[in-house]
Amino acid sequence: MAIFSNKGHTSAVTVSVHPRTTKVVVQQGEASNVLVGYVRVQVHRAIEMSSLVVQFVGTQQLDMRVGQGPSSSQYSIRAPCADLTHTIATNTTSSDSVAAAMLASLSRVRSGGRSDITSPPSFKSYAEEETHSALSLSSFSSTSASSVELREGEYRFVFELELPPRLPSSVKSELGGVEYHVGAVLRRPTLFQNTVEAHVDVQVVQAPPLHPGSHLLFGHASFAALASTSLSFDARVREGWRVFVSSPSSQALFVGAPLKLYVYLTREGSDKQLELTEFGVTLHETITHMIPGSAAQQTTERVLTTSSLCPLTSDKQRDAGHVLDAQTIDALGESFNELPSTGALTLWLPQTGPQAVHPTAVSRMFAVAHRLTITVRVCEVGGYPSRVSFATRVLVLPEALAPGDQLAAPLPCYSRVNGDVVLESAARPDSAISVNPPAYATLSNL
Repeated sequence: MAIFSNKGHTSAVTVSVHPRTTKVVVQQGEASNVLVGYVRVQVHRAIEMSSLVVQFVGTQQLDMRVGQGPSSSQYSIRAPCADLTHTIATNTTSSDSVAAAMLASLSRVRSGGRSDITSPPSFKSYAEEETHSALSLSSFSSTSASSVELREGEYRFVFELELPPRLPSSVKSELGGVEYHVGAVLRRPTLFQNTVEAHVDVQVVQAPPLHPGSHLLFGHASFAALASTSLSFDARVREGWRVFVSSPSSQALFVGAPLKLYVYLTREGSDKQLELTEFGVTLHETITHMIPGSAAQQTTERVLTTSSLCPLTSDKQRDAGHVLDAQTIDALGESFNELPSTGALTLWLPQTGPQAVHPTAVSRMFAVAHRLTITVRVCEVGGYPSRVSFATRVLVLPEALAPGDQLAAPLPCYSRVNGDVVLESAARPDSAISVNPPAYATLSNL
């Protein structure tokens, strides 16, 4: 299992924080959102420790420009998303209690402590088998009332953080974004180098509200109906021709998964040859930033990814063989997958890089929406070109789901994403981090 870490060190001690995952799927409803990991303290020579703290911090930043030209000015607004702090060990912690914490239990913090987000329901019990051999009681010794002595060696302090259920998703844009990190701070009762810090960036993904009636379902009665309805468009062009665009995908797209599109030309009485000169698809992303308690609002739109196909048309016989008659299309309806298409293309939704796609999200701090535009350009031999465009709103999810949102069963699971293990919701006392945890709570709990 992948472990992520970042180090802070001095000549005497090195501190690193190791969350089990850097991608957190925040559940809604009564489910508890738990981030598990451990803080590793490597002592190169004996030191005294006054406290060890684990933190989960989230911040939204909005960069704004006022005025125009040389007199314009730019400033930034920062607002906290989460500020959770839990002390694993302090100067009043006995050596027995510190060692016992390492041997058996998990250090945990509830989101009701220091956070401007609504507190979740009470925390349920959570247990995990720790395979690392913890140090014995003799590894600790209390030297004074203000510190705990750590002898040379390696220490692992396991933590468990319960996160607020309404955290906004992580996002990056030209106007700022939302960022999170989990960190550890070790303090020493010394005059110099008295603080050692380490942190790891964490990506938070908000589970979208997919309950019946949600505007994210685009009028469909349920997520199952949305995910099982394929994308398809048709239009008449020139005289005696129809253009069909079809995809096995639906209006629910998935980051990291390809979107495949096919175009079909159908003759409806025309005796002229029609050529496909352009077939393209573009995904647009609109991010609206809002600052709580302020009227400030900024919106930015960017073209995330685009793909186009211009097939060769020198082989007229080959193109003619891909033309379907109207009776065949009417008989088959929208089942085009196994038919020869005039053109086909694949659009990828990348997870990383400058063209990374953010999942669709709605929160009080910002909203992310997506729109898909499809363009088809055809031309009769010896004639003028004709252009047809289609546009529709789409829902972009972090990972592929199957249409299975029955009220009695949870929606399908996430799997590994670039080596990340997606966080499981600790809804049962005996639950634990797994490779394929449930991605969303059941619709009845939303």
